Amino acid sequence: MRKTEPDRHIAASRRVTWAGLVTNLVLAAVKFTAGSLGHSQAVVADGAHSLADLVSDLAVLVGLRFWSAPADSGHPYGHRRIETLVTIAIGAMLIVMAAGLAIRAISAVVLVHGETPGWIALTAALLSIGVKEALYRWTVQVGRRAGSPALIANAWHHRSDSFSSVPVVLAVSTAMLHPRMVFVDHVGALVVAGMIVKVACRILLDAIGDLIDRSAGREDLKRIEKIARSIPGVRSIHALRSRRISGGLFVDLHIQVDGALSVREGHRISGVVERAILKHGPRVLDVVVHLEPSEAQRTADGTRDRGAAT
Repeated sequence: MRKTEPDRHIAASRRVTWAGLVTNLVLAAVKFTAGSLGHSQAVVADGAHSLADLVSDLAVLVGLRFWSAPADSGHPYGHRRIETLVTIAIGAMLIVMAAGLAIRAISAVVLVHGETPGWIALTAALLSIGVKEALYRWTVQVGRRAGSPALIANAWHHRSDSFSSVPVVLAVSTAMLHPRMVFVDHVGALVVAGMIVKVACRILLDAIGDLIDRSAGREDLKRIEKIARSIPGVRSIHALRSRRISGGLFVDLHIQVDGALSVREGHRISGVVERAILKHGPRVLDVVVHLEPSEAQRTADGTRDRGAAT
């Protein structure tokens, strides 16, 4: 049996998330070992950060099992809200992680540093930046193809790990070359924390917008209206509404057709409109089309009714 496109997206999402989980485990082990052997507390702390990233990977893997389930009698619109909740959880994790990074940077100013870090610690931090940036690019690509906000949020979690390794590299290299300029690391960490908070706020605002049934953007609505109007037999449309849910859209609209058409023909036209919007619309998950006689037909019928009454 051939896999459908949604099935392929789900399989790709699982693969990339499992890859992220295994990568975080390996990176955490490498950083702990290199930080200990290379006398770098910063690299050891960065290893703990990589270990903490496993939480978001596990949240996506567990959530994916539920939000990818088909609609049922108890959940006729599906389970995609679960993905929105996972997205909010990851956004909150990012803010907590950024706060921890900032606090660590500020408190590190008063720490007494011991031995000068070695090259093995610097190598581990550089390796982390390259690996996590590659993982970010892969994950965000899969997330965009699947239209998955949770996967995209997790991709940014990978990139935040890459960002947090940048001040670690600065700290280690500065301590190796100019021990008196360790403050550069702390300034860099605060800047990175601010960048992560900005990304997290954007993720949270988008997810909260889904929870409160935010409409599609103006361009998406124009595209849907254009598709509906292009169907032969459709004279006009109105009452076009939409709501976002986990990267997709639920749409309902009213179309007007010739009132002299049979019910069967009108139903056929509404079916064509529905299939066209699902196929060519901007990630439309479901469409409800209401059928009405055109305004001109209503006016003519009303005039005849009034004439008959007199």
